[in-house]
Formats: sequence, structure tokens, C-alpha cells
Amino acid sequence: MSEKKRVVIAPASYKGTMEPRVAADAIAEAFPGWAQTLIPLADGGEGSLNALMSRFNCRSEHAPCVDPLGRSIRAEYGLNADGVAVIESARCLGLGLVDPSERNVMAASSFGLGLMIKDAVSKGAQEIWIGLGGSAVVDGGIGMIRALGYQILNDKGATIHCPEDGLPTRIAKGDFKITAKLHVLTDVNNPLLGPEGAAMYMAQKGASKEQMTALHEFLHTSARAMEANCGRRLRDKEGAGAAGGLGMAFDFLGAQVLRGGPFFADVALLDEALEEADLLVTGEGAVDMQTPRGKPVSIAIDRALSARVPVVVLCGSWRDYQPPRNVSIFTLQPWDGESPAEALTRLARQVATLL
Repeated sequence: MSEKKRVVIAPASYKGTMEPRVAADAIAEAFPGWAQTLIPLADGGEGSLNALMSRFNCRSEHAPCVDPLGRSIRAEYGLNADGVAVIESARCLGLGLVDPSERNVMAASSFGLGLMIKDAVSKGAQEIWIGLGGSAVVDGGIGMIRALGYQILNDKGATIHCPEDGLPTRIAKGDFKITAKLHVLTDVNNPLLGPEGAAMYMAQKGASKEQMTALHEFLHTSARAMEANCGRRLRDKEGAGAAGGLGMAFDFLGAQVLRGGPFFADVALLDEALEEADLLVTGEGAVDMQTPRGKPVSIAIDRALSARVPVVVLCGSWRDYQPPRNVSIFTLQPWDGESPAEALTRLARQVATLL
């Protein structure tokens, strides 16, 4: 009897439709005769909380906070007995919390994330790991640091809550002090400004061309105000543009800012799984020009090819990305009445018959 072939199934999030675990289970149904290793990939966005809670052995906590438009919600995070808290920013800032018809990026704020951090500190957190990604905001983290006690003012001394309030020209510290050490895991490595900065993700958050121009000015002014306050240049750092500029805001706070994709791949022991694999199946919602900028699918592809393992990518859409050799890309074509998971299983079965 021949030995079973081994497949590593390591999808990322299919934004707004499937978290990595759901996608991994859907793909696994198509490979019943294979020895399977399922590794749902995170990068700081959707799916990061489960990965972080498992990594740090956390119990579930809930923080009273607000969504991007200021509506009251309760958001889950993790906290362990050693005072380590883990937060997924998408739980309070995610695109999935705002219906497409309601999206207003000029009114969206990261205030809720600051409330989550304060809640974790109030419950004894001394170290906080925060995943950034999949957000509905482009406020440069102004809302978050305001929740943490900073005063954000315009040139007339009025408080700035979000981009539609005008430009933040001065930042003053309030009376709240962050006592916890902060580690931030970003889903992308973009700088803050320029065509390859936070601007790359504004359209998917619902911004018009006119709003993109206004948001770029808002981010530029926010960077200038933060840099004047802390005495360091923040805007050019890798990851500064993550989650609408939250990467910059965490750098301003003195956090350690790391790329999320490699961190989560290492935590999940992806390299070890690939050592014995005959195939890697990965995927995400959209494979495009942003994929190579630190996205989990790109990291998985690179590591598989280094291990000489062929790769299949299953995605919702594909454009502006040229795959390396030994990488095959297939796109979903859902049938009427078919769920995203069912469509993914069907596509994976079609691919499996070709192997």
C-alpha cells in the first residue's frame, strides 16, 4: 500500500466571507485521501485573535467599546494569567462591522481600539499583543490615541475626533498613562504616505477620489503633529500605513511594530509542516499587487518554494500579480445559492482531480 500524499492547507482570510479556519476546513473536504495539516494563516487581520489566544494560552474577555462609526459594541480579546493580553483590531474596527451602504471613511474612527487597550490594562495586562488589519478606518490612529488620553486639536484648539472634523495640528498628552508593553503585528509593510502607503487600501474602505485626497492630507498633518510631539520621524517606517495609519500611531506610542505574516507563520510551525509536504494549498479573497507586500499567501508561497513544494492558490479574484514558477492560481466562481465555503470546496475538488 502506497504512502498517502501530504498536503498543507494554509489559507488566509477571505475578507468579509470566510475566516482562515473556515476556509481551511472547506478546502480539506476536497482532499479526503491525503494526509492533511491545516494551518489557518493570520497576518494581524481576521483570524489573528484565535491564533494569538492559542499562542499565549489566553481566556476570553470582552471590552465595552465602539465600532468605527461610534456605535456601542462588546469586543472579544484574550488575557492570560501572566498578564499578557491579545487583541485583534478588526474586532472593533473591522470592515465587517460596517455595512457597505453605511461606510463613511471620513467619519470612521479608531477610538474603539483605544478603549479595548484601556480595558485590558484595567484588568491587569502588563503586555499587549495587537493584530492590525482589515480595518474600516483611515484616521492615522488619532481616535485610538485620543481614547488613551491624548488631546487632538486643530489650529483653533477644537478637538478632532475623525477626518471629517478637520486637520490635527497639535497633540497634547492627557492624564492616562499606558503601563503595558505594546507589540503590534501589521498585516502589510506599507509606509504611511505616497501611492504605496495607506492610500492603497482607501478604495476598499469606500473612499471616493476626493476623499482620498482629503485623507492623504489628514494623514500627512497627523504625522507632522505626532512627530513634533515625540521628536522622531514616523511616516516612513515599514508598517506605518497599516490599518489606515495605526501602525504609525503605535510607533508614536513606543510600541514594537512587527510584520504579522512571518510571526504567525512561525507560531503555526509552517516551515516544519512543509518539510514533509507534497503540496501547499493556500488562498485569500483577492490576489493582486498587494499580495507580495507581506500578505500571508505570499509568505506561504515563498516558504513552500524554498522547501521545493508546489503551490495551489484558491482565491476570489486575481489581477496584477504574476505568480512564480510552480505556483498555480484558480479563482472562485460561486453558483447561485452557494455559500462561499461550498464554492471553495467545489473549486478545491476540481483542482484535486488534476493532481
